[in-house]
Amino acid sequence: MARQLFAWRNGKFCEVTPEAREQVSPFVQSDELPNLRHPVNGKRYTSRRQYEKDTVAMGCRIVGNDWVGQPPPPKKEVLTEKMFVDAMEQAEAICSDPSKLRAQREENLERLARQRRYSNE
Repeated sequence: MARQLFAWRNGKFCEVTPEAREQVSPFVQSDELPNLRHPVNGKRYTSRRQYEKDTVAMGCRIVGNDWVGQPPPPKKEVLTEKMFVDAMEQAEAICSDPSKLRAQREENLERLARQRRYSNE
């Protein structure tokens, strides 16, 4: 049993033929904006064309289409060989000195207790 596709046209359902599905149509973008405030002149715009026209008139240009309110994704810290060697030397220095070892253990216990307090709240 073949699947059929229907569309609502002129008040009734009509079968959409494969030829009709393959028609290519242009992308139409609305001129309306959601009450956008211009970052340079502070005016509010509801027309995309007027916003672009005023932007060019001020000697500016629109770059990119990313969301302004979203922060960039955090960069992953790359562990280099120098960072690894420094961490190893620090660990060896702590383990070789009993007073540093005791202080580090106390600091770790304090961090663990703080983490448990925050996770239970």
